This record gives sequence, structure tokens and C-alpha cells, in this order.
Amino acid sequence: DHRDLHKEYRRQRQMCIRDSYLYNINCSFCHGIYADGNGPAASKITDIDNYWSRVTGETHKSPANLITSELSKDNAVVFIKGGAGLMPAYENMLTEDEIKAIVNYIWDDLQ
Repeated sequence: DHRDLHKEYRRQRQMCIRDSYLYNINCSFCHGIYADGNGPAASKITDIDNYWSRVTGETHKSPANLITSELSKDNAVVFIKGGAGLMPAYENMLTEDEIKAIVNYIWDDLQ
């Protein structure tokens, strides 16, 4: 039926908008809007004059390029939940469904 198709289209479109929003709000500042690791914060993270580098003498790697990532979706969920390096753990900030929605958005829509 035409109405059912229209409803399904609207539902999928709303999910895509939600998933994109979740990625942009939580991830794009470091990973970039295209998930290529070139977000606005990337240059600050790797800068040798940032606080971390001045205190420890160590520099940080650039945020991961998620487009070329070889992680599985399941491993990406683990990384997002637990954090890695400078990336915070999101397990207490996002629901499991929201984390999976972000991973699906990256792997299915951006890659």
C-alpha cells in the first residue's frame, strides 16, 4: 500500500537524520564531519604546544580516520563505550542504541 511505503520512508529518513545528528554532536568535533579524522579539534590534539605535550613531552596521534577504519562494527561499539586514548568513554553518556546508531551511520552512510 502507498501509505505504508510513505510511512516507512519517513521512518527511515527520521532515523538517518537522528543518526547523523548523534554523530555530528558527539564525534565530528574530533573525527570531522566526513569521519576522516580532520575535525576542528584535530590540530589542537596533535599540537606540540598543547597542555599534554608541554607537561609530558609526548604528542597525541590524530583522531582516527573512520572512513578507512578496519574495525568491525562490534569493535567500534566497544571503543565508543570504553573510550581510547583521548577519546572519552561514551557508555554513560549515550544509550546502547545511540552508540549503535552512530556506528551504523559511519559504516553504512559515510564509508
